[in-house]
Amino acid sequence: MKTQTTHFVNEEIIYKKEIESITKSYNEVIDNIVKINRVFGLTDPVEIFTLFTCELSNGYLSNNKFFEYKSSDIKNIKKLYGANPITGKSVCRHIAVMLRDILKKNGIQGNTVNVYINDTGNKSEEQIKTEKKYGNHVITLALNNGKVHLLDATLKKIYKPQSRKYIIDEKNEISKVCMEVYTFSGTKEEFKNQKKYMKLPTTTYEEDIKQVEKVKSMFDNNQEIFEILYNSNKELYQEIAHKILIFKK
Repeated sequence: MKTQTTHFVNEEIIYKKEIESITKSYNEVIDNIVKINRVFGLTDPVEIFTLFTCELSNGYLSNNKFFEYKSSDIKNIKKLYGANPITGKSVCRHIAVMLRDILKKNGIQGNTVNVYINDTGNKSEEQIKTEKKYGNHVITLALNNGKVHLLDATLKKIYKPQSRKYIIDEKNEISKVCMEVYTFSGTKEEFKNQKKYMKLPTTTYEEDIKQVEKVKSMFDNNQEIFEILYNSNKELYQEIAHKILIFKK
């Protein structure tokens, strides 16, 4: 599940009005998602992250109630990154942006972070060198109550800062994956703050597990509410997916 080298396009200028129209509809979708968070009283980044991964993987945030991680047929229009999951197909950079937008609408400061996952695989030395420089995966960073949260909605993992440059993932308290944080996507000021963010305190895995289990149980026991969420956004999903797919032709 690694991000592919981004191929930027200039449709942001050519299709300015279309992008503004999609963005307006997308913001309405985000508003409806946040309303559900508030119904359940979710204010913590880990809670919001967990519910987002449940909603996404079960199709509640996508057209035709279908979602898959897929890099083909995706056009990289930066201003529409967050809206891509609504088409039913997206990769880590789109998923990370959508989570960021939901967090921000919940009043939580956040942004996306490019990271490098140690993975040589069947890759050339040049490709590995490029990925180490620019990253090969994207996650979401959230700041709340003086604590930093590193959330991977694609792989459904939570990371912890190990140093300014490295974060670790603990799975079942045994498996650890080291990743180097290369760039904090945003303004130059935000990039300068990266070192400070990595030094902030965070929650323990024990605290995270309690939050995750609580939200997953809540999700499983309230499917009718998420059906309402899907139906209330259904026309917006269709509109957004149709307009984005036009860009892909």
